Amino acid sequence: PSSVVDALLTRFEETASYHNCHKACALVKRDGTTAASLARAGYRVAAVRSRHYFQADFVDVVKWLQ
Repeated sequence: PSSVVDALLTRFEETASYHNCHKACALVKRDGTTAASLARAGYRVAAVRSRHYFQADFVDVVKWLQ
Protein backbone atom coordinates (compact mmCIF):
# COMPACT_ATOMS: atom_id res chain seq x y z
CA PRO A 1 0.00 0.00 0.00
CA SER A 2 1.27 3.42 -0.93
CA SER A 3 0.99 6.14 1.67
CA VAL A 4 1.11 8.70 -1.16
CA VAL A 5 -1.95 7.16 -2.82
CA ASP A 6 -3.76 6.99 0.52
CA ALA A 7 -2.93 10.64 1.24
CA LEU A 8 -4.14 11.75 -2.20
CA LEU A 9 -7.42 9.85 -1.82
CA THR A 10 -7.97 11.32 1.62
CA ARG A 11 -7.33 14.86 0.38
CA PHE A 12 -9.59 14.31 -2.65
CA GLU A 13 -12.43 13.08 -0.43
CA GLU A 14 -11.99 15.98 2.02
CA THR A 15 -12.11 18.48 -0.84
CA ALA A 16 -15.12 16.80 -2.45
CA SER A 17 -17.00 16.80 0.87
CA TYR A 18 -16.12 20.46 1.45
CA HIS A 19 -17.74 21.28 -1.90
CA ASN A 20 -20.88 19.30 -0.93
CA CYS A 21 -20.18 16.30 -3.14
CA HIS A 22 -21.82 13.23 -1.69
CA LYS A 23 -20.41 10.51 -3.92
CA ALA A 24 -17.09 9.73 -5.61
CA CYS A 25 -16.93 7.49 -8.70
CA ALA A 26 -14.16 6.05 -10.85
CA LEU A 27 -13.70 3.66 -13.76
CA VAL A 28 -10.62 1.50 -13.23
CA LYS A 29 -9.09 -1.69 -14.57
CA ARG A 30 -10.44 -4.73 -12.77
CA ASP A 31 -7.88 -6.48 -10.54
CA GLY A 32 -5.37 -3.65 -11.01
CA THR A 33 -3.42 -1.87 -8.30
CA THR A 34 -5.73 1.15 -8.52
CA ALA A 35 -8.79 -1.03 -7.91
CA ALA A 36 -7.05 -2.55 -4.87
CA SER A 37 -6.16 0.89 -3.47
CA LEU A 38 -9.72 2.13 -3.92
CA ALA A 39 -11.14 -1.01 -2.29
CA ARG A 40 -8.91 -0.42 0.75
CA ALA A 41 -10.24 3.15 0.89
CA GLY A 42 -13.85 1.92 1.03
CA TYR A 43 -14.88 2.11 -2.63
CA ARG A 44 -17.26 -0.62 -3.80
CA VAL A 45 -17.81 -2.11 -7.26
CA ALA A 46 -21.03 -0.77 -8.76
CA ALA A 47 -20.71 -2.39 -12.20
CA VAL A 48 -18.38 -4.61 -14.21
CA ARG A 49 -17.61 -3.74 -17.82
CA SER A 50 -16.35 -6.92 -19.47
CA ARG A 51 -13.80 -6.44 -22.23
CA HIS A 52 -14.37 -2.68 -22.07
CA TYR A 53 -11.02 -1.35 -23.35
CA PHE A 54 -8.47 -3.40 -25.24
CA GLN A 55 -10.29 -6.61 -24.26
CA ALA A 56 -9.65 -5.91 -20.55
CA ASP A 57 -12.30 -5.85 -17.83
CA PHE A 58 -12.99 -2.56 -16.04
CA VAL A 59 -15.13 -1.74 -13.02
CA ASP A 60 -17.14 1.28 -11.96
CA VAL A 61 -16.40 1.94 -8.28
CA VAL A 62 -18.28 4.26 -5.96
CA LYS A 63 -18.04 5.59 -2.43
CA TRP A 64 -20.58 7.70 -0.59
CA LEU A 65 -18.84 10.54 1.20
CA GLN A 66 -19.70 11.95 4.62
